[in-house]
Amino acid sequence: MRHKLFLSSYITAFFLIGFSAYCFGTEVNRELDIFYTDEKDTLRSVDVFWSNNSNDANVIVFVHGGGWLSGDKKQYREMAESLASSGMTVVLVNYRLSPKVKFPTHLEDVCAALAWTINSVSNYNGDPNKIFLMGHSAGGYLITMAVCDDEYINLYDIAPSDIAGIITISGVFEIKTQEGGATKKYLGMVFGSDEEIWKEATCQNYINESRNDIPQILISWTEDENDLIKNESLSLIDALNTAGLQYQTFVFEGSDHNAYVTKLQDPESNFSKEFAEFIEQSNKK
Repeated sequence: MRHKLFLSSYITAFFLIGFSAYCFGTEVNRELDIFYTDEKDTLRSVDVFWSNNSNDANVIVFVHGGGWLSGDKKQYREMAESLASSGMTVVLVNYRLSPKVKFPTHLEDVCAALAWTINSVSNYNGDPNKIFLMGHSAGGYLITMAVCDDEYINLYDIAPSDIAGIITISGVFEIKTQEGGATKKYLGMVFGSDEEIWKEATCQNYINESRNDIPQILISWTEDENDLIKNESLSLIDALNTAGLQYQTFVFEGSDHNAYVTKLQDPESNFSKEFAEFIEQSNKK
């Protein structure tokens, strides 16, 4: 009986591990908690998912949301596994969180993770010339700010034009107090109390007609979620229109702020198709 129980447990564990590493007929590899700086800090680490069957793959660098106060890359491993099974290389990014740190630390960490990706992703079947930044909510802010205020990526000899494309999902782009939304106290925890820094931390203030180095952007949001969130995307669109810069949009049905997670795991969903088309078109530019 003891041997049977051991064998049953072994088979169950093997099945669960095998299922997580072998999705939709494609073998998916994973390497977790890789430090992207010399500091051994899990908040400065990435997870990488890739397929053995792909070469020179498109690379998705995903930055989670959480209002700069919470969130963790491990929440998105299933999504990353699904994307990797379709032939992409996926990098999930952790970054340090407020209130322990303030702006621009979150942004500095994301840019350091991007530099690590460019230098290392070929080891995971990814093409460093096909890097797409994808971010949700506060993560959408961080990836957009990285290319709008390119001071931080320039530290690593990276230019905005080195990025193939940007995908924002219900992002935040303008740092200001809002009735029913961000308060001075809240913004103070993340960005400090100096409102001049809030202006410097606003993506739209770096967008103008001379910025043809900003890569193509797919801006998405959910139709019936909080108007404050929707208006953030619309404000970014206004700035891009004024500057004459290109972008695409996608609107999720319903009110779920996190709808994209399940949609990206369904290759037949409208968002998955828009996502794939955006990547294909951006690679042709």
